[in-house]
Amino acid sequence: MAKILMTNPAHDDITEYLRAWSQSIKSSAEKKGHKFLELEAKKVKKENVEKFLKKQNPKFVIFHGHGGKDCICGFGKEEIIVKKNLNDHLLKNKIIYSVTCESASELGTSVIKKGGIAFVGFKEEVWCPFDPSYMSDPLKDEIARCNLEPIMLFSQSVVKGNTVEEAYQKSQNCFKRWLDRCQRSDAPYELQGLAVFIHWNMINQEIIGDKTAVLK
Repeated sequence: MAKILMTNPAHDDITEYLRAWSQSIKSSAEKKGHKFLELEAKKVKKENVEKFLKKQNPKFVIFHGHGGKDCICGFGKEEIIVKKNLNDHLLKNKIIYSVTCESASELGTSVIKKGGIAFVGFKEEVWCPFDPSYMSDPLKDEIARCNLEPIMLFSQSVVKGNTVEEAYQKSQNCFKRWLDRCQRSDAPYELQGLAVFIHWNMINQEIIGDKTAVLK
């Protein structure tokens, strides 16, 4: 089966939330028989990412963390692990999901030009409001769930065998369900005011490259 790399720097509150919400992806991948590596915390450094990309050649790479138009960050915003025209050629022949701010705007296009199969990410900032009182157990945070559930659903769907387009549509539909729920007159108190963030993430999630690609 395929090899998968997932990064989770978990160096601040939001990246710790991403780490917590992404653990089910690892379980799903292993159940499908994929070889899975998760780089966490201080291990999410440029040299470690490059080493794995070169030696293991994963077919699906999931980046969680901070980023910019031309880069993806690792442990700390000063640690750039992938940068346009520096080392993005290492993502050739791969499906990439970048849960980072803005990286689909320039980096994604550059990756595809250099031979990447598909790059899914966000053109603008990613907004994930959360309740800090749940830092010890992020999976119980309903405020965070309405954005993180659809965001993580893309990776879940790819590892289960869906095409990039199918996984994207499942993620988009999940965003829409949460948007509808938050806009209802009887929406729970904790979900009120969150529709703007859900809609923003939904419209800024983008596929670049081969929509028919599948992990195998």
